[in-house]
Amino acid sequence: MELCQTYPQAKAIFERADELLGRKISSLIFEGPEEELTRTDNLQPAVTIVNVACLTLLREYGCRPVAVAGHSLGEYTAHYAAGVFDFSALLRLVQARGSLMQEAAKAHPGSMLVVIGLDQERLFQITEEASAYGTICIANYNTPQQMVLSGAFPALERASDAAKSAGAKRTLMLQVSGAWHSPLMDSITEKFEAELAQVTFRDAHTRVYCNVTAKPERDASKIRQLLGQQICSPVRWSETMLRMTGRYPDAVFTEVGPGRVLKGMMLAMDRRRKVYTIENPASLEAWTSTFIT
Repeated sequence: MELCQTYPQAKAIFERADELLGRKISSLIFEGPEEELTRTDNLQPAVTIVNVACLTLLREYGCRPVAVAGHSLGEYTAHYAAGVFDFSALLRLVQARGSLMQEAAKAHPGSMLVVIGLDQERLFQITEEASAYGTICIANYNTPQQMVLSGAFPALERASDAAKSAGAKRTLMLQVSGAWHSPLMDSITEKFEAELAQVTFRDAHTRVYCNVTAKPERDASKIRQLLGQQICSPVRWSETMLRMTGRYPDAVFTEVGPGRVLKGMMLAMDRRRKVYTIENPASLEAWTSTFIT
């Protein structure tokens, strides 16, 4: 709301989103109720709208990224930032994605579990053992020491106990409504691919690092294919960040949108990195005071 009240460019994004979605999602973002806002069919377009508002303001100050990436849902805003599709198509896709994921979660209940302090090999062994209790997989490779499991509740509970016994520093069940990036989302893959087929994709004008491969991509048809796979595939975030820092060793990273989770992940991997966040007027002013003379 503060962004909307302070910057006409941000207000225009919220108003355009209301128009495109045919509902006052801006009111839901500003006023709640929280239990309705955090349903994934509402949360996905809501987060995306705030991402785009922040990105729009950065562009007003001449920010042109040399490369972009987004974590899970955020990958869609990254493709938008690279010109792969327009705002209307972006909202259409994230609305469809959220609604279909909600549908899959209702049909195949599950959740996600953060595990901190175990390496990838040990955690993979734990998921293999826990799979006797239901579907489970590593869904997010966030940092070398923080990964997220996704799957059925009994399997996650078993994995949590095993991870603690193996020496994990912490396990935490996330407050999400489904087992995202897992085989429990398989039932909606074809439906979402049909949605992707209805949208015009263009070749990216800058490198977009994709979740499925952790590699940069510009080709429109390849990006469409990877987004279809992303819904059931793991997010290879730590690998993505290592590739980006390797290619751009002196880069300044700027996280746009609500929260500072990605900044925290980057600094957990490399405390020397310059990382900024843009989520409100104060953070935007801090960024501009650093880079705009």
